Amino acid sequence: MHSKFIPIKKRLMLMFLSVVIPIFIVGIYLTINIRQDMIKSRERDILVETERVRKGLEDNFTSIIQISDWIYQDEGLEELVTKRYANPKEMIKGYNEFTLFDYFLRYHSNLANIRFFVDNKSFMTNSNFVFADEQIKETEWYEMALQGKGKIYWYNLVDPVTEKPFFGISQKRI
Repeated sequence: MHSKFIPIKKRLMLMFLSVVIPIFIVGIYLTINIRQDMIKSRERDILVETERVRKGLEDNFTSIIQISDWIYQDEGLEELVTKRYANPKEMIKGYNEFTLFDYFLRYHSNLANIRFFVDNKSFMTNSNFVFADEQIKETEWYEMALQGKGKIYWYNLVDPVTEKPFFGISQKRI
């Protein structure tokens, strides 16, 4: 009869182990599964965000390329920059009549500025039109634009007016 009784210490140990070990195993299982679910959720979030950024960049680049094409095809621009001006008043009148750049800058927030480089000594530099001096003509992007015959090139450039770096395109127009 004495052998049927299990000491209290052993009973408590058995009850403790029968409760703690399953809870410990369930805890480890849940921790591993929750971690894996969180990793999968983060991966999905990253993919969605990456796709959103890709789409935004694609839309911006497409918009900028379309604007470049519109500028490339504008006949008024060619007339404005190739004309030999007798005096500054005549040239300022031409500036004021040419509103294409202002339109694009007003209605396309993805454009910071438009710089059109002109090889016409009678043409004065302003915020949109810049005389292409020898220093500009020796830059890689300017030479590539001249050789490209209308092909668009993307570059990290320094704005000759503000002297700030920016990401821009170059394309030979005329």
